[in-house]
Amino acid sequence: MKHKSILSRLIALGIIMVLVMGLFTACGDDGKDPVTKGKSRTADIAKKNQNLSATPTPTITGVVVPDKDNPDGDKDEKVLTMWCIAVEIDSTRHAYEAAIEEFEKNHPDITVQWNAYQNEDYKMLLRTAAAADGLPDMFLDWGGYMMEELEKSGKLYCLDSKYENHRSMLPVQMLANGTVDGHLYGVPYLTHSVVMYVNMRILQSVGYSIVPETYEEFLVCCKKIKEAGKTPIGCALKEVWCVSEVLDTMMEKTIGAKALDDIYRGRATWDNPGVAAAVDAFVDMIDRGYIGMADSDEYNDEVKVGFMTGKYAFYINGSWNSADICRYGELPGESFDVAEFPVMSSQAMFGQLYGGPSEHLCVSASAKNPDEVAEYAFEIAQLLSKYCYLDGCGIPAWSIDYSDDYINPLMKKAAERAANATALVGFGDVVMKSDDTYVYYDMLLRLIEGRVADGKEFIRTIIEQIEKNR
Repeated sequence: MKHKSILSRLIALGIIMVLVMGLFTACGDDGKDPVTKGKSRTADIAKKNQNLSATPTPTITGVVVPDKDNPDGDKDEKVLTMWCIAVEIDSTRHAYEAAIEEFEKNHPDITVQWNAYQNEDYKMLLRTAAAADGLPDMFLDWGGYMMEELEKSGKLYCLDSKYENHRSMLPVQMLANGTVDGHLYGVPYLTHSVVMYVNMRILQSVGYSIVPETYEEFLVCCKKIKEAGKTPIGCALKEVWCVSEVLDTMMEKTIGAKALDDIYRGRATWDNPGVAAAVDAFVDMIDRGYIGMADSDEYNDEVKVGFMTGKYAFYINGSWNSADICRYGELPGESFDVAEFPVMSSQAMFGQLYGGPSEHLCVSASAKNPDEVAEYAFEIAQLLSKYCYLDGCGIPAWSIDYSDDYINPLMKKAAERAANATALVGFGDVVMKSDDTYVYYDMLLRLIEGRVADGKEFIRTIIEQIEKNR
């Protein structure tokens, strides 16, 4: 089957956007949600330690139910309610089952009743339940603007005092996306970062034994790779979130983590010369063929396969790809590594990463005993952090105090980088307001199709559509 043309794809995208925005508008302005990244997470569970396996709990549409022979349970038993998105096909499903099983063994007087929903359904449910004061004791939240909305409406319980009990195991840099106005409202358990995967076989073929660490050296390396008949960087231009993984990384490496975070959150203007410089550098890479425009007809999974099979030397995407790439790297003659995109200006620094904690447990302010529930939320979050990492579906937000000998080396290296990061900038489509995300993604489409000439025009247009409407 032939791929669709760019024009037909844009028309289709426009129709979808109108339908999606219409759906959210029907619920009022507060019902809008950011564009969801089209990434898939596949658990790396083939090597799971048998001692960590959990016995599947009987479920009805994602709800963990009590024993059918004792439906009312023990009269002295406490029931803890929780919502999440760990449906049967989600890679975090086993982690939730294992974490809850271990928690209940540690607390035999507590039963956790949890509901799992599909991602988009969950976002709508969360806002509807919040408006009706129907939130469970604890629930998943991605942080950013959605958490701010809930906090401003008084739906979240502040977790500041409880953090002190867990400071030694939960690094402070993991808290940024779970805080509002300097106060903690979400316990992180799973984090991701954008990394630069490297096909070392290609680099070695053009004379490199290590990954270039400066931007100038990186461009020279790209030039040699292009001259050798390869495309240096693989990016699925057909999926706009993949474009943001590359450009946002370049912006962070130009203006620094704090400056980019301030822009995302509306605390600073997009009118930053560093943003223009990063956009110009991105366009220059496309013009030079360092980011192949042929990729406009490919989805992310196709680009990832292209990287693994030697079509691209670099693949800039989320750490959740580590399991797939590492499995392919076990084939004879293959060699892959994880590196950090080089710093592009003196305003940025090595060790600052784009990504960060994106999945948190929040406690409802209306819980029967929110202070007690808050302590349980920390305990469950730490268990989720462990099991998600051991399943290979995310970087742990909590420090590792267990054996991870069998974790694939790419994920382990990505986790080490995240743990040692001096700053983590949350994904733009999580941190930004919903309307701002739609505008930004539209700007990325214009950029890769040549409808925006350079960084100055990019900034001018995005200011007109975002900042002048605030």
